[in-house]
Amino acid sequence: MAHYMGVYDNITGNRLAFLENAYDIGYKLELNKLYSASFKLPADDYKNQFCQPFRYIDIWDKDDFIGLFRILPSAQTRSGTSRVVEYTCESVLATLMDDILFGWHEIGNVGTYTQEVLNYVLAAQTSPRWQLERCDFTHQYLYGWEGENLLSALFSVANPFVEDYKWDIDTSGTPWKLSLLQPDPTPKAIIQYRKNLTSIKKNIDPTNVCTRLYPLGYGEGVNQLNITKLNNDKYYLDAETQSQYGIISRIWVDRRYQDEESLYDAAQAMLKELSVPYISYDIDLTQNTLTQPITIGDYVRVVDDEDGTDFLAHVVAVEKKDVKGNNPSVKITIANKARNVATTVADLADRQRINEVYAQGAVTLFTKTFADNADTRHPAVLKFELPENIVHINRINLNGNTAPFRGYSLATGGGGSTTTTTGGGGAFTQTSTAGGSNNATTSSGGGSTQTSSATTLQAQYMTSSGNSGPNQAKHNHGLYEAYNGKTAYIYQYDSDGNVLVKTGWVDSGAHTHEEHSHNVTIPSHTHNFSWSHSHSLSINDHTHQITLPSHTHEISYGIYEGEQAEAMRLVVDGNEVGTFESFQDVNIIPYLDESNGIISRGTHTVEVYPVTEGVENAISRIELDMSIQLFANSRGGGQY
Repeated sequence: MAHYMGVYDNITGNRLAFLENAYDIGYKLELNKLYSASFKLPADDYKNQFCQPFRYIDIWDKDDFIGLFRILPSAQTRSGTSRVVEYTCESVLATLMDDILFGWHEIGNVGTYTQEVLNYVLAAQTSPRWQLERCDFTHQYLYGWEGENLLSALFSVANPFVEDYKWDIDTSGTPWKLSLLQPDPTPKAIIQYRKNLTSIKKNIDPTNVCTRLYPLGYGEGVNQLNITKLNNDKYYLDAETQSQYGIISRIWVDRRYQDEESLYDAAQAMLKELSVPYISYDIDLTQNTLTQPITIGDYVRVVDDEDGTDFLAHVVAVEKKDVKGNNPSVKITIANKARNVATTVADLADRQRINEVYAQGAVTLFTKTFADNADTRHPAVLKFELPENIVHINRINLNGNTAPFRGYSLATGGGGSTTTTTGGGGAFTQTSTAGGSNNATTSSGGGSTQTSSATTLQAQYMTSSGNSGPNQAKHNHGLYEAYNGKTAYIYQYDSDGNVLVKTGWVDSGAHTHEEHSHNVTIPSHTHNFSWSHSHSLSINDHTHQITLPSHTHEISYGIYEGEQAEAMRLVVDGNEVGTFESFQDVNIIPYLDESNGIISRGTHTVEVYPVTEGVENAISRIELDMSIQLFANSRGGGQY
């Protein structure tokens, strides 16, 4: 049955026309690469108008559906009087290049299998044309892409595989199906010279042979990912073919790898292919003489009795020039390995293009200084964070010493009134008793006589009135009529209060004062005191209330220094490091908590306890300095 080539709208999928005048329809299928095709139309065929870029065409090889392709460039040529338009096409698998993984995307590692990774990539399609049908692999590699198209991301998933693999597509229905298969090692056909093999061309390319490979991944300098942790501290892998070809060293850099295991497995697969020359055979054979059809990825056995050739090889390409022609021959390319590493090495240039949009990162150095008071029950606690975007941690060193406990004030202020109550201890009696009767006697010093004599009044205080004169014993007392220059009066009143006499002088009458004396005699005597008694004191149960009025205490500022511990005990993330008098450049990396074999990102804690021998609760000031060197990328966060 003849099948005409159809052309389809790439947006709606509707068929626009059959290209019955198409000729020289050819295709080339290559292992793990985009298939290609070509065809020609007469320039005067009006159906050229339907053959616009990116529209789809289907290609049949007689009754075998080859697949859907999309139109890319076209060229019009003239030969004599005829004009021809030649079209070049590529597999519709290339539609995956129209979508990208914008920004940074990371998936994989332990617990995430190959099928999940493939589905993650396909889920980024803006139009869901492709669907994963089958995946024969269950690896758990970690993958990362940034600004990558979906086809490149998908093809990179299989790069670390040590096993042979084959990408297979089915575009006979919708949605289109994609599979990642492990080829069957059983030969599908025997190709024998003069039976179904008409010609053979052997190509040997030793230019990319490598027997010692240094694989490097993400980062730069000392922070560049390598395989030493998985390879006995060696940076390189050696091939068994060193005895045949010697040591031929190559450095292979692919910064898309960010974990050691993925890089290590990819390097093994790479070295396997590089360790021997790439040998390929271009074979023209008659397809209808094969016992069964062969396609890319199949194993075949090649036999040439005359040359002594007999080997197994992969079919890496199948090409047919004209599906409509009478010539049934097909050209296949077989090789001693599934992929040409010369092409793989050349592809590193394309990978470098990808790496240009990857954020690589830089070495970061910073220090953290900390000081605080501590005692045996309350350590000095230093917390620090390792951000999620750290790729490698190079160094975390800690210095520390003790110092005298430090305070910053000598008194503090009080506030508000305070009442203090003290309770009595209950009633009690206190008794003191004399030691018995006691007599005390005092004696007089004998009789004693005291005499007082009259005093003679001075003449200046006497007057001559009353038959006496100045300076005489007889005298008179009276008042002067004038007192301080004023007249002074003396009044006499009767019982009813009436004034009887008002005068300025009153006579006392002339008189004398006789001289006299007083004799007092105290006889000799004694004083007796006698006592025998006790004193009782009883205090009832009572309280005393003391009320302090609202008040403040002024702060006395100053630095107070107290005790200093003899040593300190260092604990990191709950892990005991040791006890030191002081320490310098202590590497605390071995004591940090880990997750999945690497130091955990997030918050970590350093605790330091003061220690003094013989002191249950030592106090001290702790002083720490931390120095951190790490390699961080620029992913995450924003631009502020």
